[in-house]
Amino acid sequence: MNGPFENSSLRRQLKKHLGDRAITDADWLAFLGAVDDSYNRYEEDRDLLEKALELSSLELIRVKDRIQLVSDQQKAILDKLQGILLSMQPEKNEEDHTTDAEILLRKPEHLVDLLEREIEKKRISQEQLRQISDAVPGCLYRYRADREGNPTFLFMSKGALDLFGYSPEQLIGNIDLVWSVVAPEDVAALQASLRVSWSLEPWRVEFRVGTRTGEIKWLSGTSVPEHNPEDSSVVWSGIFTDITPLKRIENELRSAMEAAEQATLAKSQFLSAISHEIRTPLNAVIGITHLLREDPKPEQIENLNVLRFSAENLLVLINDVLDFSKIEAGKVTFEEVNFRIEELGKRIVSSLASQAAEKGIRIKFIRDSGLPPVVAGDPVRLAQVLTNLLGNAVKFTHSGTVALEITVHSVQSGQVQIDFRVSDTGIGIAPEQAERIFERFTQASSDTTRKFGGTGLGLAITKGLLELQNSRIHLESELGKGSVFSFRLAFRVSADREDESRTGTLVPSFESLNGLRLLLVEDNSVNQFVAKKFLHRWNAEVDVAEHGIEALEKVAQNQYDLILMDLQMPEMDGYQAAMHIRASPNARYNAIPIIALTASSLLEIREKIFAAGMNDYVSKPFNPNELYGKITKYAAVRTR
Repeated sequence: MNGPFENSSLRRQLKKHLGDRAITDADWLAFLGAVDDSYNRYEEDRDLLEKALELSSLELIRVKDRIQLVSDQQKAILDKLQGILLSMQPEKNEEDHTTDAEILLRKPEHLVDLLEREIEKKRISQEQLRQISDAVPGCLYRYRADREGNPTFLFMSKGALDLFGYSPEQLIGNIDLVWSVVAPEDVAALQASLRVSWSLEPWRVEFRVGTRTGEIKWLSGTSVPEHNPEDSSVVWSGIFTDITPLKRIENELRSAMEAAEQATLAKSQFLSAISHEIRTPLNAVIGITHLLREDPKPEQIENLNVLRFSAENLLVLINDVLDFSKIEAGKVTFEEVNFRIEELGKRIVSSLASQAAEKGIRIKFIRDSGLPPVVAGDPVRLAQVLTNLLGNAVKFTHSGTVALEITVHSVQSGQVQIDFRVSDTGIGIAPEQAERIFERFTQASSDTTRKFGGTGLGLAITKGLLELQNSRIHLESELGKGSVFSFRLAFRVSADREDESRTGTLVPSFESLNGLRLLLVEDNSVNQFVAKKFLHRWNAEVDVAEHGIEALEKVAQNQYDLILMDLQMPEMDGYQAAMHIRASPNARYNAIPIIALTASSLLEIREKIFAAGMNDYVSKPFNPNELYGKITKYAAVRTR
């Protein structure tokens, strides 16, 4: 077989029937060429058809998927709509068991009518919400910041015009206009607070704005931030309110408080100055009285007793006024030192024994045998309270008995609760006056002041001191039969048996201070005179310096066993002088005991005294027993 036939199927058929014989007839060759050509075209058409069918199949699949997607979306919409309708009309039709929602879906005109009604309800609700937001004082708002921090206001109520001077329409979408009205000095703090609120914590800030009329307003902004997960933005929903009137009141209150503090300070300074000025001559009066009473002429004894009584009463009045002033100002501080309550009670009762004897009344001290030997607390303030109560009891009792009773209430965890009870058989107090007597400058009646004297501050001070120690004073009284004042205080039980209190015991006699060399630093000549009288009587050697600078010179030139240092002096005061002495590199200066002499309230200046390097203090007018006791205490180790 020969011939240029391309189709493989035709070549196989010819070979099958003709073998290897050649076809030479031209007509047959032409015919077979046409058949070969037809075979080729058929196969090409078949290939094209197969490709077309393949493409059509893929397109059909894609179309089917799109149809399914649309169908699913339509079904979801219908399910959602049906859910809404079911929530609005959940009841079933009893006859055919179909829901109203299904009926509505079958009747579109009913569905349209229902939707229109719902849309109208929503419109009315929105209008009501708008009216409410416009009626709220201030400006309601919604504020949004995208993930890049770009901010904008989404909503602002009508109140924006009153607060910012611009309408909501002008401010929404125009954040630069909003920032332009914020006071420049508040911009940084406001922006910082917004950054912090990205943590979704409730936001609150106060800032100032300047309106277009030039008015400055204080605004308060509050909101609750919410995170929007769809676009990672944060939306703040809140309110701006005008707090300008509140700020004005706040400023007025601050000014009033500052003025009150200045007035209190001025009063305190005035009282301190008056105290110092009164105590200085009083120191001389009481000091000279003590000196004269040591060896008086018989005809002078009564006069000296009257003089001492009057001077000491004046001192009590001064102390009462100062103490009450400090209680009012909240400047009272309390010590915690070791002391013996039993000894303190004995001393107070003994100090009033002569006054009670003069009136023919008994004064008793009753104590619990279970009292701890030593407790830690403030013996000075306790003595002040007990002296006030016992002094009143003696003053208002004409016959009978006055008693101080101290008993243990409980002991627990190193703390002891002690009950104090002061009773008398005096004039008593009417029930309607029981509360008034604890008020300042108040006594049971106007007649009381004329008959018994006093300022009416004692019980007010007592009440104030106890309340500052978390205690209360209780009163039981019957007019004409007597009174009982009682209170309870807590103390720490001390394992130390040493009495550190500064109340001191009375010194029955004065031993010679021969060999002690003292430096008295005092600018007032009267005080110098009184102090030197006592010191010379005790055989001490005394040098005098009139101010701190002179004291430093004398300390540098001489060796002293002890320094008595006044605090208020010209040139250089006692605090500065003491600090210069302690700052010296010479170890001898650090060893010299320094005792302050002060006419001020002790608790007020105590910390300053110790901070300056002084060892102790004595109050003016000083008690000779106390002064002698302090000198012997600190100079004993240096006695030659």
